[in-house]
Amino acid sequence: MPHASLKLIPGVDTTKTPALNEAAVSQSNCIRFLPDAGGQSYAQKIGGWEAYYGAPMATPVRALKAWEDLNTNLYLGIGCETGLFSILNESTIENISPKTTTHSTVTLNMSYTTGASYITVNDTNSLTNTFSYVSIYPVISAGGVILAGPYAIAVTYTADQFAIDGGSTPLYNSSQAATISNASPAVVTVASAPSTGTVVVFTTTGTLPAGLSPSTPYFVINTGPSLTQFNVATTPTGTPINTTTAGSGTHTAIFPGQTAYFSTTSVSSTISVLLPNHGYVVGQEFGVTVPVSVGGVTLSGTYLITAITNTNNFQFIANNIASSTASAFENNDLGYFVYYYSAPPSYPATAYGDGSYSSGYYGGVGVGSTAVPGTDISATDWTLDNWGNTLVACPANGPIFVWTPQNVVQNASYLLPAPVANSGIFVAMPARQIVAYGSTFTGVQDPLLIRWCDVENYNVWIADTTNQAGSYRIPTGSRIISGMQAMQQGLFWTDIDLWSMQYVGYPLVYGFNKIGSNCGLISQKAAGQFNNSIYWMSQKNFFQLTPQGIQPLTCPIWDVVFQNLDLDNVDKIRCAPNTAFNEIFWFYPSITGGTGEVDSYVKFNTTLQQWDFGSFGRTAWIDQSQLGSPIGAGVDKFLYQHEIGNSANGNPLPASFTTGYFAVQDGDQMTFLDQIWPDMKWGQYSDSQSATVYITINSVNYPGDTPISYGPYAMTKQTQYISTRVRGRLFSITVESTDANSFWRLGNIRYRVAPDGKY
Repeated sequence: MPHASLKLIPGVDTTKTPALNEAAVSQSNCIRFLPDAGGQSYAQKIGGWEAYYGAPMATPVRALKAWEDLNTNLYLGIGCETGLFSILNESTIENISPKTTTHSTVTLNMSYTTGASYITVNDTNSLTNTFSYVSIYPVISAGGVILAGPYAIAVTYTADQFAIDGGSTPLYNSSQAATISNASPAVVTVASAPSTGTVVVFTTTGTLPAGLSPSTPYFVINTGPSLTQFNVATTPTGTPINTTTAGSGTHTAIFPGQTAYFSTTSVSSTISVLLPNHGYVVGQEFGVTVPVSVGGVTLSGTYLITAITNTNNFQFIANNIASSTASAFENNDLGYFVYYYSAPPSYPATAYGDGSYSSGYYGGVGVGSTAVPGTDISATDWTLDNWGNTLVACPANGPIFVWTPQNVVQNASYLLPAPVANSGIFVAMPARQIVAYGSTFTGVQDPLLIRWCDVENYNVWIADTTNQAGSYRIPTGSRIISGMQAMQQGLFWTDIDLWSMQYVGYPLVYGFNKIGSNCGLISQKAAGQFNNSIYWMSQKNFFQLTPQGIQPLTCPIWDVVFQNLDLDNVDKIRCAPNTAFNEIFWFYPSITGGTGEVDSYVKFNTTLQQWDFGSFGRTAWIDQSQLGSPIGAGVDKFLYQHEIGNSANGNPLPASFTTGYFAVQDGDQMTFLDQIWPDMKWGQYSDSQSATVYITINSVNYPGDTPISYGPYAMTKQTQYISTRVRGRLFSITVESTDANSFWRLGNIRYRVAPDGKY
């Protein structure tokens, strides 16, 4: 009887039918193809993995970043759905999460003094310290200055009161003794009148004139020429309140701050905005950060200012026409404050009686022992990078945080000058700068805006003639999906295009060019770098960027991923380069049996230009780094270091492949297969050659038949041959292992066959 060899074409092909895919692989799991110097390649089991850290994270891991500090300490930054963590030297984990809380309906009660830049904010349970920050939404006019965005806490007075530096001197006192004249209408006289349109609240220990109520907001109108007199009304254009009856006298006028006041006119798209001392100019952008409905129009996002009426009023055009004439404050004239708390330095505890009177902490409580308010920040995803010793972290659509080990502040701190909302960040080279994309100037994200800080200074983000900070808005696509620092350039993918960013120096700083069309990225983490090439997954294809340009990758397992991709969870796709084996994984969530989490992968061998696929998932990944071989985060929330051993953290690591059908005899002859001679590597070079590998023969008479399987037959290094006695026209072979510690590589398996008639 003649013998034949099982010599396989490398790679997996599911585009072909099994009958068309003879001498090749049609199904795979946890294998790779290893090339040799003779131009051949051999299927083998992939490397195993071990737990990098002994306990799982509390929630899924979405980002990883490895770096080494100047003292040779090794760090792994970990971005989870509910926090940010760091592992030092593979052993010590630290929660470095920014702490945050949101107060969305804060009654505005700000106080300030003419000639001072500090503004005191009253907010119950704000619980700030001088290592804290507050981001103020929406835009607030207070004391003649505009407050918007993030501020450092300058002074903490009580748990309910703190001060920020407003950046300029308030124009008038927040609380003044006001004389209300008994007139028709009444005239309010103060030392310095606020701007027309300013909200005023009167308080009194006696009786206010008729028509006025204590603690009720009124608008300032008809400011007198001396700027010490004004009238009040219930609306900015209303009739001054008539207070001719008894009750006039000296009372207290408070100017607590106010949000923007929007007015619509029926059948018009023009929005009039009252915001005292706004300081805007035509062409500037105004952000409505808290959506508001007025006159049948919903205002939300960024608008271009089209007209300046005066120092207190301006206009912009809405996206649709108002159905009525109406007015409304943004956020109902309430503050929307987001607090970010940093853990203060940890000092040794001091006991009662230590130090001078009232110093220290009664009972011996150290600063580091005091609980930090707020909760760990939550994020659906993170982008992480390092700036020397410092970890730079950005939660999806959030601000930027920085954390330096052994620093004064124990957890990640808010990067105050940076944009308040960003899709992601990376550190650009050769001039070290943080680059943020999907960024903002107004507090409302612009999905196509890129901003970057000054060279070697992430505390400067506003461009001027003395620095290299700047911005650029990509003109095509609907949003930036992702960005990265690649070889010699930065790259940005929109949903449809690929753009390059190259450093050109002052004054332009960066030059931008579109280098590819209709090759957008499917999700933020679906691109990876391997040597001097970039690989990414688009909506319906895979691409490669080389020095020669963009090239689509022919994918013979296209249907495995794109016909089984959970489109509701594409944001969880992870591109995972494995440099040691010249491979690129894409982990993705599948439809079949899927739970919405990553559970499958496709893999591209850059040397062989071949693909395979399988079933296990990683929610985050870093390639070989200072920490050694690649580290991936499992769906079980453990961190695993890959290419270590042959097991799945001590558990079985099933590996298998199934060939396409091959016909031993030409025409319609049946074949009798009665013997298989194993030939494999049965273990790694330095290990015992003790693997047990199973082989199954699948037989059909016609391609559409349900296969009849014979086996599995166990094969070891001691197995000389296997008696099978299988009859059929078409055969496929399944090779698999199921134990925890074995390694194998396919050799030249041979089989003995003979013709066996037509039927």
